[in-house]
Amino acid sequence: MGRTGPRRRGDTRPARVLTSARVSTVETLWIAWTFRGRWTVTAELTGERGQTTWPEIDWAATEDAVKRLQGRIFRAAAAGKARQVKNLQKLLVRSTSAKRLAVRRVTQQNAGRETPGIDGVVCRTPESRMRLADHGLGQRG
Repeated sequence: MGRTGPRRRGDTRPARVLTSARVSTVETLWIAWTFRGRWTVTAELTGERGQTTWPEIDWAATEDAVKRLQGRIFRAAAAGKARQVKNLQKLLVRSTSAKRLAVRRVTQQNAGRETPGIDGVVCRTPESRMRLADHGLGQRG
């Protein structure tokens, strides 16, 4: 990403590559010019999904990613950019890092981690935590 400023039309080189040394999945963000005359950012996952296990997650990097996105939301809100705030909030809700961090806080760090929820389930094993983070509430198995 050697240059600053807007990209040229038709420039579809990757803007950023996010990866961890332990994770085989690489998320590449592509910036492309659409036919409507707007820049779009597309995330593409490459590599093999599902190979990361709960103990292999780099929690410092996960927390940094969530904090970085929360900071972007704060700055956009302070600047009065309502549409950008809404889009960044959707990005945060859907991000894998935020989901994993939320599951970690509720199932490992919270004082009530041994208390079952309304569904009567407690996630005690790393495998169950990973399933919860990756598949959501309805598909814990």
